[in-house]
Amino acid sequence: MITWISKGGAALCGLLLLGACEDGDAFLAGLTAPQTQAPTRQATMARGAVMLVPPQGYCFDNRALGQRFALMARCDVVSGTGSAAAPLSVITISLSPAAEGATLPTPENTATALGLSDVQRTTSRRNSVIFQASGPAPSEALDGRHWRGSALVGGQIMGVALYGPAGRPPIGREGRDILAEVIAGTKAVQ
Repeated sequence: MITWISKGGAALCGLLLLGACEDGDAFLAGLTAPQTQAPTRQATMARGAVMLVPPQGYCFDNRALGQRFALMARCDVVSGTGSAAAPLSVITISLSPAAEGATLPTPENTATALGLSDVQRTTSRRNSVIFQASGPAPSEALDGRHWRGSALVGGQIMGVALYGPAGRPPIGREGRDILAEVIAGTKAVQ
């Protein structure tokens, strides 16, 4: 089995279960009650190999920030500060070591590994790919139609996903742009 499927896919699937949220405008309230400390604006992850910076309007949930996984939401939801200009959504990031000479998984590889369907709106760049798909969401409060991406950075394969609230129209092209911003803001440190 390919490393990214066995480790990254399993890690992402397992860690996405952290997304317990509530319905309505406060669908993130149970997951990200305002933090008592200032939100983190950047994080060094993967044992110092990668520096991750949230996209405009989003902050890390410090309680769900580790070496291999991060969760972000709109800053006003996470910390009670900031504007509501960004779409109401949850962004997850997972990192898995890339084997020497590893290639980026295709959207079809990712769909097969994670049980996704209806893969479309694919955008590929040199070391990244972003697409929209349908599949199980980490919480009933999140929409199964979501954006996904992967990138090679700092010897790591990064998996990213953006989920909007269930019961609302899926986040459109703006979701792709947000994930592109996450990928562009992620830098190799070592």
